[in-house]
Amino acid sequence: PLGDEKLNTLSRALHHATFAAEEVIIQEGEVGDNFYMIYSGTVRCLKRESDVVAADEQYRQRSEGSHFEHEIFLCNLKTADFFGELALMDNAKRAATVVAN
Repeated sequence: PLGDEKLNTLSRALHHATFAAEEVIIQEGEVGDNFYMIYSGTVRCLKRESDVVAADEQYRQRSEGSHFEHEIFLCNLKTADFFGELALMDNAKRAATVVAN
């Protein structure tokens, strides 16, 4: 667990943001400079089809819940879940697209 001092430091760095349904929050391949925690609502995570190894032909077709033509649905995230940390920790580009539901 984090101590009080670290929690206070972290809380001062937090900012509230609201996203409309179908709004892209982060885009796969972009530089990551934010980390997100879901206060309320849900989002869905998508991956470019070419980046996903799919053994079953049904996954090669457009997945239900995909935001763009060539993306595959990975998962839904809900209140208290978080995303965007990988790009920050690894100093890498975004690994997936996240869209508000």
